[in-house]
Amino acid sequence: MRFAKLILLGLTAASIFLITGCQSSTAEDAKKNTPSQTIHTDETQSEPVTADTDISEADSEQSESDAADSVHLKSVYFGKLEDAKAKTEEMDANLDDNSTAAMKEFEGELFSIWDGLLNEIYGVLEEQLAPENMEALRVKQREWITFRDTKAKEGSLKYQGGSLASLEYVSLQTKLTMVRCFDLVAQYMP
Repeated sequence: MRFAKLILLGLTAASIFLITGCQSSTAEDAKKNTPSQTIHTDETQSEPVTADTDISEADSEQSESDAADSVHLKSVYFGKLEDAKAKTEEMDANLDDNSTAAMKEFEGELFSIWDGLLNEIYGVLEEQLAPENMEALRVKQREWITFRDTKAKEGSLKYQGGSLASLEYVSLQTKLTMVRCFDLVAQYMP
């Protein structure tokens, strides 16, 4: 079980880094290929400001600062997720008691860690995203919770009636929640 978790964690991390790399190059390519668009910065302004218009030094510095904050926030949360992943792997490696009760307790602790991070990330996204983007994410998050719980239930059915059913349920919830944390940071965090 530990070996399978390590493989799953490794594959998850590799896929996240691959997704993040692809998104970064896609965003850079999109910026290069974006035509000049009209941007209204002030309702009282008589003429629209376009992307080709010179920006004052103060505005430029503010934009660079905002971009740096966004990159910093994303990297901070990727760091938190990597730390949590290392902590949970260490906890797994140090698990001495392989009784079902101890394993249930252990999986409950892991789920608490990842669910806490998921809620923290979601809270940051509520502050960072535009209201319409947050509403779209709220809908997707509700769908994801239903997906997670359904997959956990399906996985636990192989132990239906046995003491391992609830262990498998929480274990699958934890794994899916960990992946969702990485996905939210990669896809939505500015």
